[in-house]
Amino acid sequence: GAIRDAIFSPKPNLNRGPTPVVALDCEMVGVEGNLDALARVSIVNYNGHVLMDKFVRPEKHIIDFRSWVSGVHPFHLREENGAIPFKEAKLQALRLLKEKVIVGHSLNHDFKVLDFEPEDGKVRDLTRFSKYKN
Repeated sequence: GAIRDAIFSPKPNLNRGPTPVVALDCEMVGVEGNLDALARVSIVNYNGHVLMDKFVRPEKHIIDFRSWVSGVHPFHLREENGAIPFKEAKLQALRLLKEKVIVGHSLNHDFKVLDFEPEDGKVRDLTRFSKYKN
């Protein structure tokens, strides 16, 4: 219906740049030390236009791609395929997230791998709304 089309097919005439509200999703891989590391960061604006969608080369050695859940495979993280270093991804993402209302699911994990602390009152995590918990 119309709602689905508005969400999944943003109209070209709507604002394509930063908006006061953005949505964030990160995919992680397992790295040495049994840690999570950023492997993909995606940010869209209020209208659904992609502001950032980058595969990220972690700084530590990857021991588990978690492809079944992350969708990330080794070829995605090759520099020749457009993957960027973690530090560059972090800078780009934080520039887009600064002073924004951030919407997402289980954002605490995304914030942790980005080493980002959002401003008070600027997070809308769907896990905090019973309708969206699962």
